[in-house]
Amino acid sequence: MRTNMLIILLAVISQANCSLRAQQSDFQVISWNVESDGSRISTIARQIRDDFEGIELWGLSEVANDEVAAQLESAAEEGEDIDYGRVTGTTGSRDRLVVLFDTGRFELLESQELDDINVSGTVRAPLVVRLRDRQNQQSFL
Repeated sequence: MRTNMLIILLAVISQANCSLRAQQSDFQVISWNVESDGSRISTIARQIRDDFEGIELWGLSEVANDEVAAQLESAAEEGEDIDYGRVTGTTGSRDRLVVLFDTGRFELLESQELDDINVSGTVRAPLVVRLRDRQNQQSFL
């Protein structure tokens, strides 16, 4: 009787573990400080286009403005089967934060800047995006 109970318990635990693993899904993330005043955007765009493949989530810092963010988004899409969504922060003057995300993989639920911790309102506030993974329906910040 004990052996049967143990076998049943192990089967249940094994099934639960398989279910949890099935819900996990990996994705590739890159974080890059673009150095808005110290770099050539054409060089950064070329590196993004030529040196990376299959990146589903980009976190970019020190991006001069949304126009530059759009150039970097286009470079990331070039040669890929990915359509990126873009969220560009509004604080930080020429040092904006940008998130690019694969719209086929992720759904944008919300975005915000944490202005309450923007010291004296003169620096860039942290940019937070909430995404939902379309593969497993899990959301994350």
